[in-house]
Order: sequence, then C-alpha cells, then structure tokens
Amino acid sequence: MRHEDHADPVEENPWSRVFMGMRPPRTRLGQWLVGTLLVFGRPAVALADSYHWSGRLGRLEVSSQVHGFQEGAGVGGWRAEDARQFLAWARPLSDALPPGVSLQIEAREVDIVLVVKRCSRGAPTCSRPLKRTLRASIDAPWIGPTVPKDLAAFIEKALGIQLPAPAVAPGPIYTIQMLATPDRQIATEHAARLNDTLPALPASMYTSTCSPCMSREAKIVAEAGPWGDRHFVILGNFADATDAARALAVLQAAGVPDGFVRELPR
Repeated sequence: MRHEDHADPVEENPWSRVFMGMRPPRTRLGQWLVGTLLVFGRPAVALADSYHWSGRLGRLEVSSQVHGFQEGAGVGGWRAEDARQFLAWARPLSDALPPGVSLQIEAREVDIVLVVKRCSRGAPTCSRPLKRTLRASIDAPWIGPTVPKDLAAFIEKALGIQLPAPAVAPGPIYTIQMLATPDRQIATEHAARLNDTLPALPASMYTSTCSPCMSREAKIVAEAGPWGDRHFVILGNFADATDAARALAVLQAAGVPDGFVRELPR
C-alpha cells in the first residue's frame, strides 16, 4: 500500500456521492432496452451501476463505493452479519483515537483517503478542526465491511498510535423491533407496508445500498426457538441503545406505532 500526504484539505463531503453511478436512459430506445433486459435477462443476477456502504461509530466515519459492480451487492440494504463485521474492527479503532481527533475513511476504486480532523488545544468548540489528508493506493476495491489489508498500518502511521486487534466479541448491536410472529408471510407483508410508508430513519451505524436497486429499511430476522421459528421485523442497527431510542422517537413522532428498542437477534 503506497500513501502520500497532501496538504490541501478535502472539502467535499465524502458521504454525498452515493448515487453517482446512476445513469438513466435518455431515449425511448434506451428505456426499451432496459425494460427488455429486466424481463428477459438473467433473473438470478442483480445488476448494479454502483455499490456503496458506510459506517459511523463515535469519531469514526467510513465510506466505500464501487462503480460497475454487477454481482448484486447491497441489494436489499444492510445485513446483520455485515453490521457485526464492521463493529468488530470499527469499535476498537474508534476507542483508540486520541482525544480531540476524529477520522474519516473514504475508499474509492483505486485508493483510500484518510481525513484526520484535530481540534486545537484550548478551543472552546471544534466547529473548524484542523485537517490533514492522506491517500494510499489499494490493490482492489474495498467491497465488504471487513477491514482491508494494510489499512491498520496506514492509520497507525498517520496518527502515531498502535491500534488494537479487531474484537472477537465487539459488544451488542441494538435495533428497533416492529413485529414478532411465527408466520413469515405476515412478517413479509408488515415489512413491505413499513418500507412503503416509513419516514426517514436517523442514520444507522452501518448502511449498504446499490444503485439503481431497491434498498429496504425494514428487515426480517428469523430466530429458532423451542416452539419453532419466530420472524422479527426490525429497523436499523445502532451501536448504542441511546441512538436506537432517538431513532424510535423520530418514528413515533411520525405516527409509526408499536416499536421498541432491543438487542439485534443473533
């Protein structure tokens, strides 16, 4: 992994380019070709112009986007196992950041950008932190939520610290449960109604989308028990119960009933 230190700060918001890969057809012929592909193309493969995932935890923000990714990544949104994989290395990294330092990691096709934000000592607020931007080349696009090889060493050199290993048991993840039922069809229908009517949910810890794809906020998680399987309809994933409660309050204010905060089923 080769890296360079750049003096110029990155002013662009790294979270604002989720849908850059969308290129709608410009002609009737283009629309017909897209429709033909959807009807007669390979139904087992979900084609995507771009795939994006992001995570936020404490003073750490991570964003990764891949263009032209065509293997269905991100279809349907985030998965519980991906959120846990992200938390396993993101929580130790967030906890190891020095006081007054926050870190943004933006992965692109061929490089990774680190933006280190450091508050001035004695400053009453940190509305305008000092920024340092570094870039490193990578061998392949950063697609999954696991940490790529050599990133830890790159961060250690940039911050002058030693990072702990990823956590074997990173701690609980919280979610908002909307329904529990033994009937998967009932759960599926309830999740579909929520996806059609939900207001904007405050940012989860981990998100995953593709474009143009259907990213669903409401998820169904199955849990086996002594009396058979139960199917839970859940919303969001949060590293802290307080964040989940804040999201639930937004939903309730918008008229969404019956939800409560619980640990994400394993």
